[in-house]
Amino acid sequence: MHPESVALMQDIWQLLDQTNGALAALQIDLSTAKVRYPSVKAESEASVHRWEWSSSLPRYELDPLYFLDRSARRGKATNKQPQVIRNKHQYGLDSSGRVVVERDHTELAGKFYERFYRYGDAEISAVLYDYSDSKDPINCSRLTLERGVPASLHQRAQYGAESHIYVPRDGLIQRFCSLHMPDGREPFGGDGELVFRGDSTVEVWHRQPDGSRELSFSGASSLYNTLASIHRGATASSGPMRLPRSP
Repeated sequence: MHPESVALMQDIWQLLDQTNGALAALQIDLSTAKVRYPSVKAESEASVHRWEWSSSLPRYELDPLYFLDRSARRGKATNKQPQVIRNKHQYGLDSSGRVVVERDHTELAGKFYERFYRYGDAEISAVLYDYSDSKDPINCSRLTLERGVPASLHQRAQYGAESHIYVPRDGLIQRFCSLHMPDGREPFGGDGELVFRGDSTVEVWHRQPDGSRELSFSGASSLYNTLASIHRGATASSGPMRLPRSP
């Protein structure tokens, strides 16, 4: 096996060891999410300062690398409610501009998925509920932060889990390692790195089994880190985010 492949597998299994505690805590959150729905909804909606709308495309994501993908596009924001809200995204923002409520409207009138966010000094947590009247929980997620920079993202869903570890440099993610763990199947994962070019472009490179790197994305650096960067800007002690020059 190529040395890079061995290193990749070692990183993935090390990540698996690191995620056990985090995923166990999220499993508890998921198991109690249904009974907590009324209180979580009331608390989150009470902190909404204003509402924002987006097209059929999402505008905010907890995953800091979500929009750094050729298949992902970010929706444009508007404060005006559209005449037709089917398949539209609706966001409730608090007085600091952080998303606390997310509604993903379906084709069915009055039916929408709901995600509620909570912010701590060193983490952002979220719980996603189904659009049905039963409001069954779909998944629970937690993004941990170190000095305002994403350090890890863990998610526990009904039929599996995933974990991502981030290595920072100059206040931004430099490297990432991901592990997907579907229930009843072998875990799989991979890793890569981010390269920021000047102040406007970011590249995502994935490591291949033969040790080579493959460019998977190149685009605007404004697509990076949407929710965590807003939270960081709302925290006075964090300071502004800087984009390092390319090496």
